[in-house]
Amino acid sequence: MTILANTLYRLLAKKLTGHEKETPSLYINFIHNGADIEIKQGEVVVKMLKKAHNPIIMGSEIFNKQMKIPWLNNFSLRFLTQNTT
Repeated sequence: MTILANTLYRLLAKKLTGHEKETPSLYINFIHNGADIEIKQGEVVVKMLKKAHNPIIMGSEIFNKQMKIPWLNNFSLRFLTQNTT
């Protein structure tokens, strides 16, 4: 599990501008955050709590790409931050 988690961190880091190299702060800056989750009419909305590094996350292609979740009746997945609608 640790190897898998480490690999996923590195893959995420490659997608985040300015954080392409693995850093110890990756978890604190990007992963350790709360969110409100809404499931409505074919869509899952993840509304992340306000955090200084959210603009970097939201600027990443993986968070702005339309994603469908096959095991959830192909619901779409959308990410927002508290200061967006």
